[in-house]
Amino acid sequence: MAEVLGLVTAIGAIITSGFQLATAISTIVDDLGTAGAQVQAIAVETRTILLTLRSINKHLVRANRVTTEVANIVGDIIALCRKDIDDIKECMAPLLGKRAEEMVLKHKLRWLFAKSKVSTRQASLNSLKLTLALFLQALDLMEEDYIEDYMQAVVQQKVSESKNVKRAFIEAERRDQALEKAYEPSPAISSLKMIDQPGLEIEKLSQTICIITEDIDETDCDQSISQAMVKVIHRQSGDGSSDEEGSDLLPSHQSGLDHTNSTIDLIDDISDDHFMAIADRMRLQKTVSSFALVVLHQRQEMEPGITDAEGASTMPPSDGLLGAQTPFSSSSNAPQTARTPNDATGRQPPQFARNYWEPRYSGYPAPGYAPPHPGPSHGGLNNPEFGFYPDPPRSTSPPSNRFSRHDRENMRMQEELALLRNEVAKNEEERAKLEAERAAREAIEAERKAEEQRQKLHQEAMSRAEREARQKYEEELKAQAEAKMAKQKYEEEILRAAAEAKRQQFLKHFSRKQVDQGKQ
Repeated sequence: MAEVLGLVTAIGAIITSGFQLATAISTIVDDLGTAGAQVQAIAVETRTILLTLRSINKHLVRANRVTTEVANIVGDIIALCRKDIDDIKECMAPLLGKRAEEMVLKHKLRWLFAKSKVSTRQASLNSLKLTLALFLQALDLMEEDYIEDYMQAVVQQKVSESKNVKRAFIEAERRDQALEKAYEPSPAISSLKMIDQPGLEIEKLSQTICIITEDIDETDCDQSISQAMVKVIHRQSGDGSSDEEGSDLLPSHQSGLDHTNSTIDLIDDISDDHFMAIADRMRLQKTVSSFALVVLHQRQEMEPGITDAEGASTMPPSDGLLGAQTPFSSSSNAPQTARTPNDATGRQPPQFARNYWEPRYSGYPAPGYAPPHPGPSHGGLNNPEFGFYPDPPRSTSPPSNRFSRHDRENMRMQEELALLRNEVAKNEEERAKLEAERAAREAIEAERKAEEQRQKLHQEAMSRAEREARQKYEEELKAQAEAKMAKQKYEEEILRAAAEAKRQQFLKHFSRKQVDQGKQ
């Protein structure tokens, strides 16, 4: 039960997120002109997948428990749906929000056809839609009391369509690569001027104008420019134009879509991640196809309440178990189907029963049906590997009144519980989003405060360095002044000493002269 609730909750979250994305994509269709048909197709395919996923979710809600095989398939479907929605969000992000308002139509188209791989997205969605439809058909077959004649043809047709997935992905990749080459900016294309028709204002046209260059020969640039053709296609809003008009938007270079690369070279150009994604989708389609064929075969071989001529009795469809039904033989010599392996005793091996389905009575077997008694070849206390079969009720209800009021009340409560868990998951997602936004704001605020602190520390360091430099400069000036004064004082002392020495010498010479005169 816990596993079923986990699957139901995960599917509910995917449905909510997917419808929000499809609604957001639908709002930008008019801004893309005729290219909006490509984007609108993605939104429509996404809604179709989500509606099919919702139907599968209802089957899970009605089931008391699911087999391991069904749970694994649903888990793989959830993983692929989540990946596709995330990829679409990533490739459509530049076309949504404020960034898209600043982009011109030419840049939007270049991103749409050269970068976002629109054809590959559509092929992936088509593959997933086919897988979900086939799986839903198998679940419906398990709950039907009888099989219509046309159901086998429907299942076989879907299985046949699933075999063309590889070719569809290769063609989509070839188209995306051609578009990427066609939308690469080149000197010849960039030199072309937009042709403005008289009386029309290009920026205010209510029509979408798409410019397409054709017949560009890279060997002769001048001749290529002279031979370049510019198509101006007008698409009135709401005129119901066909898909062919939308396809005219795509560039038709001779080296573009008309050029056919070999399949080997094309596969070599595919990235490893994209190749693994294609392999995952093909593996899931193969698993679902095998599962649907097993269910169809078992239902054809085991009609409820019918016993064949050799004594092979079948089990009525289960009301709470999602998985294929298995036949039970009333004798050890009963024939077995080609798809059911048997051991030496003539019964199914226990591991085979556990891996593919778990037999269980509904509590209200069909009229005329009697469960087999426990024995060596059947389930019961003597052989618990095949499950335990309760004694048949004393009175049986008609097929139209198969579920009692208590069962219907339980189903209703389970649906309400699933819806409640869906709402809780949505609230948790909103709460997580708000917490993430709050954490982002807090991180931005913390970064701002840290930046302010860094600026403050930087200013203080600069002021301190400037102050120290000024102080050092003043000290140097003071030292220079003191040195100059000391030098000047030293020079004055030298001059004074020289003058004193000269005066002493003069006095000495004068006194000697006087002495000489006195002697005479």
